[in-house]
Amino acid sequence: MRTENESGILTVYLEGHIDSNNAGDMETELLNCVEGFQTGVVFDVEGLTYISSAGLRVLMKIQKSRKDKLTVINASPEIYDIFETTGFTEIMKVHKTIREIEINHDAVIGRGATATVYRMDDDTVVKVFNNRISLQMVLREREFARKAFLVGIPALITYDVVKINDCFGIVFEMAKGSVMSEKLNDDASDKAAVYKDYAGLLKAINNTRMKKGEFPSAKDIYHGYVDAATYLDEEQKKKLHKLIRAVPDRNTVLHGDFHANNVMYQDGEMVVIDMTDVSIGSPIFDMASMYVSHVAVGGYNNDFIKAGMGITYDMCLTLWDEFLKDYFVGESACEIEQKKDLIRRFAMLKQALMYAIAPGLDGYLGWKPFEDACKVLFDDECYLQLVKDLSEFKEKKHE
Repeated sequence: MRTENESGILTVYLEGHIDSNNAGDMETELLNCVEGFQTGVVFDVEGLTYISSAGLRVLMKIQKSRKDKLTVINASPEIYDIFETTGFTEIMKVHKTIREIEINHDAVIGRGATATVYRMDDDTVVKVFNNRISLQMVLREREFARKAFLVGIPALITYDVVKINDCFGIVFEMAKGSVMSEKLNDDASDKAAVYKDYAGLLKAINNTRMKKGEFPSAKDIYHGYVDAATYLDEEQKKKLHKLIRAVPDRNTVLHGDFHANNVMYQDGEMVVIDMTDVSIGSPIFDMASMYVSHVAVGGYNNDFIKAGMGITYDMCLTLWDEFLKDYFVGESACEIEQKKDLIRRFAMLKQALMYAIAPGLDGYLGWKPFEDACKVLFDDECYLQLVKDLSEFKEKKHE
């Protein structure tokens, strides 16, 4: 048995033959391994040839002590049958061995920072993640996408998780689909309708309520980013934690990375394809993230916009302005400008933390974005005003 700890996910590799002769030793070792991990434990059983009832009882004991369901991956047909026959597939998330497929590299229909989408046939596409994205993270996205679809969020239906060389992917149903950026680049398209669809999709997501624990908390995620930002001193971290706590609580869904290459059209309806960063919280987290990706980053490096969204920076600025008008439809131009300014100031949090979220980003953008964010976040007057404005955001209608 061996373990790996990646991005807060503990992977435990079970191998060989587990029966009454070695189950006791396995129990002691496993309990030591998972101690301190209340969530994010995955058992990879690709090397497991047999597990008896004694071994299953050890897994059951670990499951009963946890807040979430254990995840078992890479189960061979024989091992999966054991889990299914004994009812363990109802107690744990058990995934069969990942099938390997080949793709047509000329069939690209969308490309993002972490994945590329290829058409497989008339009805399906496969989203292939780069080899830095682990199987556990791919399985998490598929689970999030499934939950989102079941509560009515316009999302693609997910099928298999597959393997392509040393990368993993998710197969989606997407008949007659196209990327949103294609419509924005088409001079003949009705761009006003695209802007309206874009705002309507995020609004539908942001108005979807979920039970506590179904998705991660955006506040918890951001607190984790602050803790991981080694370039911040303790006083700076303290201020950012306070800022995050000032955001009004909501149990509605956030996409986390909403932009033109993460949404597509399917039979005329705009749907979301990327659910990697989904969470629960105030919509201002989504809008702040959008400001960074749509406006801020392009101001420092125009090439980032074209590579990440497939549209020009000027087009992205227009998309941002039109999105706000459609998202806050019915509000006055003055009210929208006030929200736009608050989103810009709160977005400095994401701008300051993006070096912890995506290590190595300074090699492309330098540290000027961080320095600019500090002028808002760590100037006492600006900081106190931002905290005050955030605390009042809940009193304004933004549904």
